[in-house]
Amino acid sequence: MVTASSVVPGDIVILQDGDVVCADMRICASHNLHIDEALLTGEAEPVEKEVDALEDTGVDIPLGDRINMGYMGTIVSKGKGVGIVVATGMQTQVGKIADRINKGRGDNKTQLQK
Repeated sequence: MVTASSVVPGDIVILQDGDVVCADMRICASHNLHIDEALLTGEAEPVEKEVDALEDTGVDIPLGDRINMGYMGTIVSKGKGVGIVVATGMQTQVGKIADRINKGRGDNKTQLQK
């Protein structure tokens, strides 16, 4: 299993059943690859991943509809695949969520805390 601290954008990672996805990556090979993305999307069922490019609709595609991507912290529930790392650490989707949470904490005190 590859760890998050050992990859950089552009690295190629092999994914297999039971792996935790170590970074955000574009899936470039899939053999019945299913990834549990409940951490990000709340979906109850693992998502079957495909390698085809998504249609450019001119709007930002929701995470749950990006079937050619794997995201850091999600779990391979079935199959095998290969991905090319596109983001690590705080640049990943999970990192962006963590950053929003940290920024929201600040010195914002509720009326009760004041």
